[in-house]
Parts: sequence; C-alpha cells; structure tokens
Amino acid sequence: MATPNERIDILSFVIISIGMVVGATVTGVIIEWCGMIWFWPEQGAQHALKMVIDEAGYLNADFVNAALFGWTPTEAIHYITQAVTGSPMGPDVLDPARYRWLTTWSASMKVFEQYLLAAIYISIVCLIRAVILLFSLPLYGLFMFVAFFDGLMLRDLRKYGGARESGLRHHYAKRMILPCMWCGWGLYLAIPFTIHPNWILVPSAVLSSVSLWLAVRFFKKHL
Repeated sequence: MATPNERIDILSFVIISIGMVVGATVTGVIIEWCGMIWFWPEQGAQHALKMVIDEAGYLNADFVNAALFGWTPTEAIHYITQAVTGSPMGPDVLDPARYRWLTTWSASMKVFEQYLLAAIYISIVCLIRAVILLFSLPLYGLFMFVAFFDGLMLRDLRKYGGARESGLRHHYAKRMILPCMWCGWGLYLAIPFTIHPNWILVPSAVLSSVSLWLAVRFFKKHL
C-alpha cells in the first residue's frame, strides 16, 4: 500500500505531466502561428492539417495492435474527440467548414480564421501525440525495469568488491531521471513538424533509464 508521501509523488507526477501537455499544446500553437507569419504563409492552416494527417498515419501504422487497459489508441482518440466535438475523429472533425462559426459572428474575425483553424488542428496533433505518449509508457517501464536490476546487480558487485562509493553521482543521476523523460515528451508534443515518435521517445527512454541505472548503481544505503 502506498504511503502518503508516495501518493503525493504520484499525484505530483500526474499533475506535472498534464500541465506539460497543456503547456506544450500552447507552445505548439504559438510556434505554428509564427511559422504561418514568417516561414509558410502561403500554406496557412493547411500546414497544421497535413500534420494531423501524418500523425494519424503514424498512429494507424505503428500502434494498430497496441492496447492499454483494454483501449486501443484509435479508440481513445475517438472517445476524446467525440466528447469534445460531438463527432469521432474523421473527415468531419477536420473539415474547415465545421469551424466557420468561430469567425462568422464578426467580420473583423475573418482575418484570423486561418490562425484559429491552425490552433484547432495543432490541438488535435497534440491530442494524437499525447495518446501515443500514453501508449509508449510500457516502453519506458521496460527500459527502466532492465536498468534498475542491472544497476542493482552492479551495486552489489561494487559493495562486496570493496570499491569506492559515490553518493554525489547517485544524487545527480536521480535528479536527471524525470527531466530526461519530460524533456523528450515536451519536445515531441511541441515540435512544429511531423516526426516518427521513435526518433524522440526512444532516446528519451534510454536517457531516463541510464539515469536510473546510475542512480541505483551508486546508491550507498541498503535498499
């Protein structure tokens, strides 16, 4: 049974992770708007729409057989999209005509139509990426499981071999576990172009696992 401090740590991790997803979504929208002004003005909201299609393609290609708590990634996205928009993910949700009511109430808002559409599409991109992150947690768990027990074995070998211990390396490595994880997540959520999740999530999982491996290997007290 989890102690009160462990419950607080788990709750803090969940709250920080949710806040990071929201912050990365806002950052992604701002980056997309800057790109529409300076880098791809001729594409308008079509750049963000293409990102939605590409990200959905990665999801359907690589996570079609994945399941977590009885849910597949596609089912999770359909459920969330239907709860927010009233329709499951599909062409209707991506149709620009669906969102014209955002600008029809004021002629001056017509100027910002493409920016509002881009914000909606980027939010959908971040939703898809957040679901991919959620279904990638077993990857982090597997890497950390191996890192923990390998580090524990090396710690015992060091302890019984009379080698020098280093509490400083333990504390530095321990502090890097979550930042290595969250930095990868934030980069993946906010990056303004499509990229296969493996190119970001696998290095993030490796770095966080190496940090855990070092923290366990140089842990001085009895576990």
